Amino acid sequence: MNTEDRLTELEIRLTHLESGLDEISRLLLERDRAFEVLQGAHTQLLQRLQDMERATGVADGDAHEPPPHY
Repeated sequence: MNTEDRLTELEIRLTHLESGLDEISRLLLERDRAFEVLQGAHTQLLQRLQDMERATGVADGDAHEPPPHY
């Protein structure tokens, strides 16, 4: 294999690696966006739970304690 062929092979490999890196970056960006959506939903659910506990008069500590007969 001469120098020209080796250079061509390396350029092809580099192109494939760059393509793979672009795909991984795209997937990470999608996952990050999905995580942010889930994080927002989690925050909203926690807020709703706290609002419900306040509305029913249940204190934060009392809501998660087992009944006394346990």
